[in-house]
Amino acid sequence: MPERKSVVRLLARAPAVLALGVALLNGCSGRHDADPTKSKAEPETRELMLYLGDGLTMELTFLRPGTFVMGSPENEKAAGSEEKPAHKVTLSKGFYIGVHEVTQEQYAKIMGENPSGFSGEKMPVANVTWDDANEFCGRLTKKTGRTCRLPTEAEWEYACRAGTTTTWWFGDQWPKGNISDIWWFYRDSPCAVGTAKPNPNPWGLYDMHGNVAEWCSDWYDKDYYAISAGRDPKGPKRADPPSPEKGDGRVIRGSSYAGGPVSWRSGSRGSRGAPDKKNRGLGFRVVVQP
Repeated sequence: MPERKSVVRLLARAPAVLALGVALLNGCSGRHDADPTKSKAEPETRELMLYLGDGLTMELTFLRPGTFVMGSPENEKAAGSEEKPAHKVTLSKGFYIGVHEVTQEQYAKIMGENPSGFSGEKMPVANVTWDDANEFCGRLTKKTGRTCRLPTEAEWEYACRAGTTTTWWFGDQWPKGNISDIWWFYRDSPCAVGTAKPNPNPWGLYDMHGNVAEWCSDWYDKDYYAISAGRDPKGPKRADPPSPEKGDGRVIRGSSYAGGPVSWRSGSRGSRGAPDKKNRGLGFRVVVQP
C-alpha cells in the first residue's frame, strides 16, 4: 500500500516535473517565453509576402495597434476646415499594409488588364476607379486566402504619419533646394514605386506623399471629424441625399505627382471621388487583416 501511494504521488507531480524540465531545456537552448505584453492574436512576423503567381509578389508590413492624433492642428496654416478638429483616434487592431502602392504588373496579374495612362511594370497602377480597386481586393482575397481590402482613412493617416505629428512625416519644413532634384513631382507621370527621395517613412512605407493619390474605403464627409468615433472609425454612412461635401464620394488621400507640398501633407483630406471616377494620378494600396 505505501508503494502504491508513492506511485500516485509521483504521477500527480509528473506534469510539474515535466514543465520544469521543459523550462530548463528552453533556458539552456536560448529560447524565451513570449513577451507577456504582446497579444496572442498579433502576428509574430512584421512582414507579409503575398504570392500572386509566376514569381510575382506583394510585400506588406504589419502596423501594431496604437493611438494617434488625426487631422491638422490649428496652427497648420495650409489646413482646411475639413481637416479639423484634430482628434485622438485609437486603432485597436493591428493590420498589414502595402509597403508600396499596387504596381501595374501586380494589377494586371490579378485583373488581366492595365488601365494606366502611362506604362511601366514597377510604376503604380492608376486610372482605376474605387470600384476597380475594391474588385482587385476581392480577387486578391480569393487568390491568397487572406482578407484583403482598402485602408480606412484613419488607417491610411496612421500609416502615413508613422508616429510623427509634423506637417509631413519628415518634418514641418519642406527640403531646401530645387524640388525636382529631391522629388519626382511636377513631372508628367509618376515614377517606379519606392524610387523617390526622401523615402521610406519611419515605418518603412514608400510614397505616402505623392506619386499617385490613393483610394480609401470611407465615404467622404467634410465635417466628419467633428463626429468621428474615437476608436476604429470607418467613416460616415452615405448621406441621403448625397452632396458634393457629404456622402457622394470616397476618400482619396496622399495626392499625386501633379499636386504640390500643400496637398502632400499628412493631414490633407480635401480630395474625394465618385466610386466610378478615373484619374491618371489615382491608384491605391492594399490592407490585409491578420
